Amino acid sequence: MNSNSVLLVNEDELQIKELTIDQAYEITGGHGLYQFIVAASIAIMIFSNMFYLFSVPLFIITPVVLDKNGIPFKDIETACNSTYYYEDKHFNYITEFDLLCSPMRASIISSMFQVGITISGLILGSISDRIGRIPIFLLEECGIVFSLAAIMYFNNYTACLFFTAMCGFFSFAPLCYPFAYEWNHSKYIKFYASYIGIMYATGELIVAGLIWVGFKWREACICAIIVCFIYMLFPWFIEDGPKYYYSKGKVNYAIKVFKQVAKVNKKPITHRFTLIDVSANLAKAGTFKEQLRLICQKWVLFRLGICCCIFFACGFIYFGFSLNVQKFIGNPYMNAICNGIAEIIGVITIYILSSYKGIHFSLFCAFIITFLVLVVQYFNSNHQVIANCAMYIGKFSISGGFTLAYTLGGELFPTAVSTTCIAVLSLSERIGAIISPIVGNNPTYFMIMAAVCSFIAGVAVLVLYCKVKK
Repeated sequence: MNSNSVLLVNEDELQIKELTIDQAYEITGGHGLYQFIVAASIAIMIFSNMFYLFSVPLFIITPVVLDKNGIPFKDIETACNSTYYYEDKHFNYITEFDLLCSPMRASIISSMFQVGITISGLILGSISDRIGRIPIFLLEECGIVFSLAAIMYFNNYTACLFFTAMCGFFSFAPLCYPFAYEWNHSKYIKFYASYIGIMYATGELIVAGLIWVGFKWREACICAIIVCFIYMLFPWFIEDGPKYYYSKGKVNYAIKVFKQVAKVNKKPITHRFTLIDVSANLAKAGTFKEQLRLICQKWVLFRLGICCCIFFACGFIYFGFSLNVQKFIGNPYMNAICNGIAEIIGVITIYILSSYKGIHFSLFCAFIITFLVLVVQYFNSNHQVIANCAMYIGKFSISGGFTLAYTLGGELFPTAVSTTCIAVLSLSERIGAIISPIVGNNPTYFMIMAAVCSFIAGVAVLVLYCKVKK
């Protein structure tokens, strides 16, 4: 028995069981009440972080434009060549910052949010590995509240761009993935990856519904601020997961957290058990040079390059469908709601499919279906029903692919450099997300580029499968 082992019950017990970290989760209640509280906190975190992101596309919907006689213009081009007025001067960003004749400037607002998230991933992700997830979550919520309040107070386009980027910086929702994994048995990783995807879609549905029924942009921002304050209640009940402390070699504290979990889950611990102190192994995890040498090995670089293509396609297509709903034909609010429903169904479907057919096959199917529906959408762009159905199916397939991509990425690289590799892949995905609103300013260009990206990503999955299988 390891000399650093810690006991959880009375010393007079004779039998001592040496357990893995997953077995420790099982004897303290498995997926009990404590884990449900954590899951609820994750949902609120995602809603608060993504509320503004999903609001922006609906903040730049073209409003009703009137001529000097109060008659609506038939098209925007005519309005821009004449004297025009807005029916409601406080409806959205188009009216607030007079962006009617500058669609590109409107699209840049969505891109600035993605720029903020990209920078955040390079900074907050690393800091959270050092000090824990909960402190970073609280920092994020405070930052979102400040940024949204500033957007509402400083009423000009330049300030909107800056504080939108700030809001994106403090909305690094991908931290929810490791937080969920660290609070649960390893067998729940794929389940929670799907759960988080469903929460993203649910947030999109809620935002679209609120704005559709009449919430204006300032009111929507106030709703996001309220959600942030609701999340701030959770750190009183939860903390970082025992798997996080265990991975840091803090075995004593990991066991202390396990005792709290068992108490909340009402699962009495009936025998003594030990956890192997991993601090010695962590000290040998490798220096920066050793990690760099490992990353620079050909097989690691090959997988990293292939996965970058996959992640770029996921970011570009997924956020392209989500952030460009106002550009496609039909009611933009209904498009957003149907996209959210399609995403929920897609994530559930791909979770079931991957459980039977594996990640590679399921991910390949997701990209090929996305490619086919984009082709259909392109050739039927003037037929509203066909084009919109194709868009919903595309959101259905790429949403499942997005979830699987992060699951696949976590399995392909050595543990010592897995966080670094995932950070590189996340950066690739964010680059796709940044340019998708700008390219999406022209729906035709977006459909062509998205179809090409989807086809290349599908081929990349096949190549990766063949190499990994060997």
